[in-house]
Amino acid sequence: MYDEDSMCNKKGWGHSSNVSLAQFSIMANIKNLILFHYNPDYDDSKIDCILTETQLFLEKQNSKIKCIASKEGLEIKI
Repeated sequence: MYDEDSMCNKKGWGHSSNVSLAQFSIMANIKNLILFHYNPDYDDSKIDCILTETQLFLEKQNSKIKCIASKEGLEIKI
């Protein structure tokens, strides 16, 4: 829901940050991570920053998880 910087003011709200999500994803050994459920105040530019921050975190952890941001109209075939 929030980026890492916003979390300091949102603790206890029942949501987590993109970095926490990435860490849990590594622990769960997933292959693909799709970011969604953004703060409604975030614009496309902010979401792009969150995606970049998440991808950089995953790279620093030597993770091979593929991370993308969801968007209106996104369809994923399983």
